[in-house]
Amino acid sequence: MKKFFQIIAIFSFILVFLTSCSKTPRKKIVITFWNAMNGSRGKALQILVNQFNASHPRIFVKSVFKGSKAYYSNNYTILIRDLLLSLKKNDPPTMAQVYENWTAQFIGAHAIIPLEKFIHKKNGYTPKDLQDFVPAFLKSNEPNGVLWTLPFNKSLYVLYYNKSLFKKEGLKPPATWDNFLTVAEELTFTGRNRKVIRYGLTDPPDENLFDIIFYALGGIYFKHGRADFNGEKGDYALRLIRQMKNEKIFFPDYHALQAFTEGKAAMYIDTTAALPYLEASAKFPIGISRVPGELKSISLFAGTNLAIFKKSAPAQKKAAWIFIKWLLKPDRTAWWAAHTGYLPVRISAIHSPVFVSYLKKHPEFKIPLQQLGRAFTDPRVWAWESIRGIVGHEVEAAIFGRAKIKQALNKAAEKTNLLLAQSPQQR
Repeated sequence: MKKFFQIIAIFSFILVFLTSCSKTPRKKIVITFWNAMNGSRGKALQILVNQFNASHPRIFVKSVFKGSKAYYSNNYTILIRDLLLSLKKNDPPTMAQVYENWTAQFIGAHAIIPLEKFIHKKNGYTPKDLQDFVPAFLKSNEPNGVLWTLPFNKSLYVLYYNKSLFKKEGLKPPATWDNFLTVAEELTFTGRNRKVIRYGLTDPPDENLFDIIFYALGGIYFKHGRADFNGEKGDYALRLIRQMKNEKIFFPDYHALQAFTEGKAAMYIDTTAALPYLEASAKFPIGISRVPGELKSISLFAGTNLAIFKKSAPAQKKAAWIFIKWLLKPDRTAWWAAHTGYLPVRISAIHSPVFVSYLKKHPEFKIPLQQLGRAFTDPRVWAWESIRGIVGHEVEAAIFGRAKIKQALNKAAEKTNLLLAQSPQQR
C-alpha cells in the first residue's frame, strides 16, 4: 500500500511538472513606433530600441520608418501623410513622432491621449523631473496648459561657415544681417566672365530663410487670428533675400546642404541636426555661430515630440509610456544628441559623461546650448504645415522674380487667412 502511494505521488509530481512546462509563455506587448529617422539617425534610434527591447522582455517596440531612402526627400511629409491615412482607416500606430502643429490636429480629431495621464501617476514624473526638461521644449508640448506630448529630437537653427575661408580672410561670423551682407560679399568669389565660383550664402529658396530673417526683425506670424507676415517686416525680409540673390552673393538651391559641403558657398543656415552630415561630407572644418539677429537673437528650434494614440489598447499605451520614459532619461537623450546632432531635451543630460566628451570634440556646439534660454518655435496652429507650403511657394516666386514682393506676400496672407478662419484651434 505504501509503495502504491509512493507511485501515485511520483506520478502526480511528473504530471504537475509536465503541465507547468506545457504552459504557453505570456505574449509580449507589441507597440509600433512610427518615425521619420533614416540614415545615421535611423541607426542610432534602432540601437536605442534594441537596448530597450533587450532590457524589457515583456515589451517589444517595433520601430517603423516612414519616409523615403532618397536623401533629399522630406520624410516628415510622408510621416504625417501616413498618420492621417491611418486615422482615416482607424488603424494608427501605438506612438509616433509629431510636430507641435500636428498635435493640434490630432487633439481636434481626438486621436491622441495627453501624456499627463501617465506623468502624474506612480510611474510618472516628479515636479523635479519636469523641471529638468529644457523649458522651451516642454512648453511647446503643452497647448492650453496640458502636456499632450514630450520632446524627443530637438534642434536649433545655426549659421554654419567655412572656418578655413573665414580665417584666411580674417573675418568673424556676422552678428547682424547688415554685417552679414558685408561678409557675404567679401566671401563671394567671381572668376572669368563674371561667373560666380563661390557664393557668400546658400540656402533653399523657401519659407525657412524668410522666417529666420522675419523673426530676427521681431516679426510675429499671426496677430488676432490673421496673417501678419505681409507687413513691413515681411517685406524687408523678402526684399533682403532677393537683393542677395540679385547681387549674386546668395545661391538659392534646394540642394543647398550639398552645395555648401562642395564649397560652392561660404555660409549655410540649417539646424544642428545637419552637423553630422556636414562634418562627414565637407573637406573643410565646419564653424558654428548663432543666426544673425537685428532686434533679437534668433534661437528658433525645430524637431518633433512623442505622442501616444488613443486607439491603442490600454496595455500598449502603458508600454508606450514605459518606453518614452526610458528613452527620455538624461543619459539616453545625451547619447542620442551626441550621435545625431540633436540637442539634449533634459538639462542634466548636458553634464552626462557621453555629452561632455562630445563637447570636447565639438566645442562650438556650446553655442546652440547657450541659446536655449531664448529658444522659441514656429506657431502651433493646426494648419501650419499648409501655411508653410503656401508661404514657401510665394517666397520662391518672389526670389526668382516671377512675382512682385508685395504681391507674393499678400497672396500668401490671403490664402493663410482662409485657412485660419477654419482653424478649430488658434494660438
